[in-house]
Amino acid sequence: MKILTMCQDIKKGGFYERYLSLINAMLKRGWKIHYISTERFPIKNRGLYFHKVSRPRKIGLPLFASFLPQAILKATMLAKKEKFDRIVIFGSLYGVIGRFVKKIHGTPMIIFLRADLIENLRIQGKKTITKPVSVAQRLAFGAADMIVVNISDVGKKVHQRFGIPKENIQ
Repeated sequence: MKILTMCQDIKKGGFYERYLSLINAMLKRGWKIHYISTERFPIKNRGLYFHKVSRPRKIGLPLFASFLPQAILKATMLAKKEKFDRIVIFGSLYGVIGRFVKKIHGTPMIIFLRADLIENLRIQGKKTITKPVSVAQRLAFGAADMIVVNISDVGKKVHQRFGIPKENIQ
């Protein structure tokens, strides 16, 4: 199995620890993992292929605003060359990138979710970005062949907010 995934950078915390656990689990199955990032994963494995995108210089944009267009371009070019079996996304916003690859190359996409990002932004007092995040999630979830959640409440929210069929949420 040949997989495409992406993560702008590696930070400490639950999201990244679980994402790297997913990568390790796929590598243990003997799958080839191609990932797009601004930095290398702290994993050594012959089946792991790093595709670098650059960090923005001090231009005042958040990292994701710079990562998104670079990753879309790199992912669509890689998909043409590598003929991936699946796009595996960990976190909804990367699904926007996967959507482009799927639309151009027809590669099936799976999105893994750990939490309700919209609710987390509200709790953090970041209500001003919930609308653009919601639009990005709608694009990502609408293109996903499957959405895997770790809590049934997150799956219910995805179904209610975005109209994703329950059979597409595991």
